[in-house]
Amino acid sequence: NNNPKRNSKLIKKIILINLLLILFFSIISIYGYLNSYYKVNHVGYYLYGPTDSMTKSIDEKGNSEFKLNNSKNNIGFIFYPGGKVDEKAYFDVASFLAYQDITTYVTPMPFHLAVFNPNAAEYIINNHPEIKIWYIGGHSLGGSMAASYVAGKTDVPYDGLVLLASYSTEDLSSSNLKVMSLFGSEDKVLNNEKYNEYHENLPASVVEIVIDGGNHAQFGNYGEQDKDGKATISNEEQITLTCEIKIEDNQIMNGNDRSDYLEDILNVLNGLEYYLNDFTSTGIMYYNVCDRYTAHIDNINYTCIMLNDEALITDGLEENIHTDMPITSV
Repeated sequence: NNNPKRNSKLIKKIILINLLLILFFSIISIYGYLNSYYKVNHVGYYLYGPTDSMTKSIDEKGNSEFKLNNSKNNIGFIFYPGGKVDEKAYFDVASFLAYQDITTYVTPMPFHLAVFNPNAAEYIINNHPEIKIWYIGGHSLGGSMAASYVAGKTDVPYDGLVLLASYSTEDLSSSNLKVMSLFGSEDKVLNNEKYNEYHENLPASVVEIVIDGGNHAQFGNYGEQDKDGKATISNEEQITLTCEIKIEDNQIMNGNDRSDYLEDILNVLNGLEYYLNDFTSTGIMYYNVCDRYTAHIDNINYTCIMLNDEALITDGLEENIHTDMPITSV
């Protein structure tokens, strides 16, 4: 016991065993973290799933494409999932957008963390030259990684960025991106200090929308999230409200004078086949005069132009959009 060499070897052996144990349990802990995630909630899953008018497909990288059959648009939207969330939880968002003729791609992420593949959009863009107008966005960590990715892109002119309960750590304030930022009033996961700190990284034209009653998790369909607030609206309603907000170029939203573009739009409409229509929706749909909207009736999509708009105050707030018979004028 008093042999110094023997005691030294024993101490080194004990230290080595302890280090190996620490390494072993660290690996187990990291493995457990990387392989745990929020799975898609199959209760109410695919509220807006594929039908005869919309197709879902998966490419060799696992990207899910949602596309309207006989699509007339060349608009694409790439969506990065939230951190530790199954990408399938955002299929409702993707299919809802596809019904509005916005071809949408949901990207899977290694270990369900977009930080491990922030350039996931590259493969999609390179393989879809038919799409000429690109938007990108994501939820939570996915939105931040989408913003980081698009900040360094000059070869692909992205038209817009959509942030769901997210913020950009990269400076986009001088870019020409159309940026829309949405979060729920009951969101307790989003770091408000960070959100406010990084808000100056967005262009001055950013459109910020608070979804009253929404929380963090209900931008997807994966159930309740730890430490999140209690939503006062349903999961379906939050997704619907999110997707009804237009991400296409909206001249009124951009602050331009209507006289700059209305005449051109009406000239294009001249000579088109004309049908009367009338729709009422609970809540405000953010549509403006001469916006295009899609009515989905009996598995058939009808493209309509909004010429009349009325806000109605009944038991709540409703919006009625309709197209009346035009009056001839000289």
